[in-house]
Amino acid sequence: MNKVVLIDDKSLLQKARDLAKSISLVHGVPTRISATHVPLDQVYATEGYLERGKLGVVLRKSIIEKYYVPIIVIRQDLDYYIIDGHHRAYTQMLLGKNYIDALLIKFDEYFEYSPRFKIPLWRMKTIENYLDLDQGLRIWKFMAGIIVFYEYQYKSLFTLEYTKMKLRDITPTQKYLEHEKLEKIIFEPILCIRCSNRIYILDGHARCFKIYLDNRDNWREKYIDTLLLTPKKELECGVAKVAKELELSNISDMTVI
Repeated sequence: MNKVVLIDDKSLLQKARDLAKSISLVHGVPTRISATHVPLDQVYATEGYLERGKLGVVLRKSIIEKYYVPIIVIRQDLDYYIIDGHHRAYTQMLLGKNYIDALLIKFDEYFEYSPRFKIPLWRMKTIENYLDLDQGLRIWKFMAGIIVFYEYQYKSLFTLEYTKMKLRDITPTQKYLEHEKLEKIIFEPILCIRCSNRIYILDGHARCFKIYLDNRDNWREKYIDTLLLTPKKELECGVAKVAKELELSNISDMTVI
């Protein structure tokens, strides 16, 4: 399996130069590079899929370690096409950013650039890529897949926030939890969605329940790190219906089997 190696600021410029040179040779037009700031709602993907494992790594490093590296784009009229940095751009979009820094490859002569493929960022899906990830990063990989599903399903309706939630404010969406899962807990954030003024768990029931078990007397006041999907407008979501049907209102309603 391969390991994820993310680009850094030092190697970004050289990569942009290499790409500009290749593009110049292909199209027969001289190019140059300039630094700029581009609106994410005018940025288009030139690939249809994000690598799920890589997105999990970029998401974690961006949120926890403040990883941030510009993307590389080509502009045509008002649109910007990503040449490098789909995972970085998608992550910044999720985090509610309106702009992203970019290295812009410009043509020194008039040339109408038209990519073979283009879609808005929110229309990207994920594919499996077999990477050497530790257990913690595998959790982020799984959460990344869920996030992209919701973003695609609801047409870019969500923003993602890293926060802390009290256990009393979180509603589970499954009744039963396997005992074996409680013996292998890795404390990464959980993933939740805000719906109908409540917070529902999408991933991380075992991580929540472990805190509940360890703090029976005051579990309601305990906090847990949370990735929270918040819709930009009110919506109905299936997990709310599931929790209601299972008569789940808080983490103490779950049963270990």
